Amino acid sequence: MKKLWISVFFLLASLSVFAQEEHEDHAEEEELEGDGFHLEEGRYSIAMVLGHTYIYGANDLDGEEIASYVPMIAIDFNYYVTERLGIGLHTDILFETIFVEHAGDGEIERDNPIAPALMFGYKLSKHFLLGAGIGAEFAGTETYGLNRITLEYGAEIGGGWEFFALLSQDFRWDIYDTTSLGFGIAKRF
Repeated sequence: MKKLWISVFFLLASLSVFAQEEHEDHAEEEELEGDGFHLEEGRYSIAMVLGHTYIYGANDLDGEEIASYVPMIAIDFNYYVTERLGIGLHTDILFETIFVEHAGDGEIERDNPIAPALMFGYKLSKHFLLGAGIGAEFAGTETYGLNRITLEYGAEIGGGWEFFALLSQDFRWDIYDTTSLGFGIAKRF
């Protein structure tokens, strides 16, 4: 787990260094373009994210705890209230059957869980967005609540398109937690 956090830290640090170099090279252009918070491209955005999710407390078929990395996609829809503040529905879908220990219930099975969350996002700078929200995970007959925090680093491509990296942490109530790392593309309209 420590290696995962170290890898994520170096990924975000390298993105930040790249952004600084780009900023120094294009300082005059950015003065003309402004700070990147303008809504001319629209107040709405839709995004698709591909990534992997680490599941804490997952078990193999023999009941032994394992490190479990699961493929995921996310579909995000956002509405920007102001240039910096947005609200949206972010839905993560995991493509795996998961076995986890649950206090009092023993081992339970989660088949292709879907986890939508109502998210509030704040644009910290031209490239960084911090989000937090609340939602639920649906799989089979059991539903569990969750809290989600995210950090995104985005780079505008042009024409309302943006490419971004996502780091997300879900705290699922009374069951298990997940950490997701992914890359996505968004379109503002």
